[in-house]
Amino acid sequence: MKELSIRSAADFVRNQIRASGCGAVHIVAHSMGGAVAVLLAYEHPELVASLINVEGNFTLKDAFWSGKIAAVDETEVEALLASYRADTAGWLAGIGIERDERRVAAAGRMLAAQSAGTVHAMARSLVEVTAAPDYLEKVRIILERGMMFHLVAGERSRNGWDVPEFVLQRAASMTIQPGSGHLMMLEDPATFLRLVGGLSR
Repeated sequence: MKELSIRSAADFVRNQIRASGCGAVHIVAHSMGGAVAVLLAYEHPELVASLINVEGNFTLKDAFWSGKIAAVDETEVEALLASYRADTAGWLAGIGIERDERRVAAAGRMLAAQSAGTVHAMARSLVEVTAAPDYLEKVRIILERGMMFHLVAGERSRNGWDVPEFVLQRAASMTIQPGSGHLMMLEDPATFLRLVGGLSR
């Protein structure tokens, strides 16, 4: 089995796009997925019609949670995930998300789908990729090619998103989802879909 990494994820998305036969697609990439999208768009611009970066990782500052996960062993990651699963409502409250039945159920499904091995491997890979000296250069080249590169952030989490100045200057747009944080698609999915849908037309 191929080792899980940002690289293997980018290769998987590339293969799925090619297999679909639909040509270039609009990529919506959230958080860690932002690094996956950067590799994809840099290496295969012919497959990407636009890139909508939803608080995606640009620097190690953005990867603070992954940095913590990468620094411990898999047993500790499993214990952390188990605590989230045991009290999903409490986990949501702890990260500033107002609890309701729908959100708790959706978060529970998300947590159930994540193994400790997957989380640990991807966290370590994210730290490695975003720490590489050429990572931001790849972002710069994507922008210089003229690809439509949109930024989307939650109102509560925008100030903590470490977006380089050159990205802010050259991005096609910056959209803020009101009243939401980093997990904006969980907090208010209808608004998120409306905002993203408007950018991909």
